[in-house]
Amino acid sequence: MLYSNDKFIKRIAAFVAHEVRTDLEVGGIKRPKIDFLVSISEAIVLLLEHLYPLSEQIQLINNIDKSFSISDTTYYRFLKEHLFNSYELHRKNRFFAAKTIEIKRLIGMFPNQYELQYSHLSLNTKESITFADYLHFINHYYSPQAEAFFNKRALKLQPTIIKGVVPNPNDGGETYLNVTVEEPADNIASVVSDIKKEVVAIMPEIQKPAEKISSGNYSKVGQWKVYEKNEDRYALKYTDGGYYIDLMPDSTVEELPKLWEIVTDRNEFPREIQDDFSFLYGKYNRKTQGFDEDYIYFNHIDFVQYANPNTYGLVDRLLFITATAYDEGKIGYLLYRYYKGKIYFIENLVLPKVSATLTRATRHWYENNITADFGEFMKELLAYKRKCDEEKLGKK
Repeated sequence: MLYSNDKFIKRIAAFVAHEVRTDLEVGGIKRPKIDFLVSISEAIVLLLEHLYPLSEQIQLINNIDKSFSISDTTYYRFLKEHLFNSYELHRKNRFFAAKTIEIKRLIGMFPNQYELQYSHLSLNTKESITFADYLHFINHYYSPQAEAFFNKRALKLQPTIIKGVVPNPNDGGETYLNVTVEEPADNIASVVSDIKKEVVAIMPEIQKPAEKISSGNYSKVGQWKVYEKNEDRYALKYTDGGYYIDLMPDSTVEELPKLWEIVTDRNEFPREIQDDFSFLYGKYNRKTQGFDEDYIYFNHIDFVQYANPNTYGLVDRLLFITATAYDEGKIGYLLYRYYKGKIYFIENLVLPKVSATLTRATRHWYENNITADFGEFMKELLAYKRKCDEEKLGKK
């Protein structure tokens, strides 16, 4: 049985009433929050099956009533004690979900040859992943008819404040009143209700990805929009003039997507660009100390693998600039370009001295175009890699 939002709140109130325990009860068998989670296990299993991250599941539960809070530790303990099989399956399925681009490529290379697909899949993980786990994921989350993976609905985890004006009813609308409306965030009751109504069903996207589908000012290569010219991408910009470059869904520091092949050998460049100087070099203006073309800036080229291309807009010859690299007192920028489904390293732009103008420009670009979630992810990833490096040194 599933519950409405009111019933969830009543259940919380009942368990909160038992949170005040005597000294004898502390450390005993009474665990009201665990008991509450057990009582809504059916709803939690649905969230696990729909591959929502555990952090989002916890927030959905905590969004029911701000006076009631489930900690990460409590939630993980509950899953391991009461829903261990569903929890393990969720972890394995999310591992594969982070590799859907690679899996889709392998499906194209080895159609209906599941063992070959699995054998070519990069399994750099500590998880005990098996071929049976791969088959389960494909059978439950991939549609051969649509050639697409399931598409769960995005969650709104924070309330939205909407401000506006309405006619004043007291004077017949001659003046206006300022109003503020708060749209509530999703909680577990609303999401489970949608799942039950099949609004959030485990089903693939309707459209079949095509090699190239014409659509006005852009075409589609795979699942990414590729615009005809740079100016067409500007429709993605917000009113403040910046893009809203976001993280690829379901990315974690342990399960990183890899969207692009990055070609560094010019001998492997397509013939039409091998001698094209307008492609092989960035349009850096040494007089103004800036670039005379639009660009995407990341701290490291790895981050281009984790950024959702549909949030900044691809166009052939799009320039990517990465963070500086120091060498013998000089400063350099590594430049790349997108072209027909791949990214090509084109130039190590070495400057005789640090350009404060260019440094400010790239920092300003970063601050105005990268979402907070993506920025936090970059920090987490750097910390995670540093930790892994330290562990390797410790073993030596």
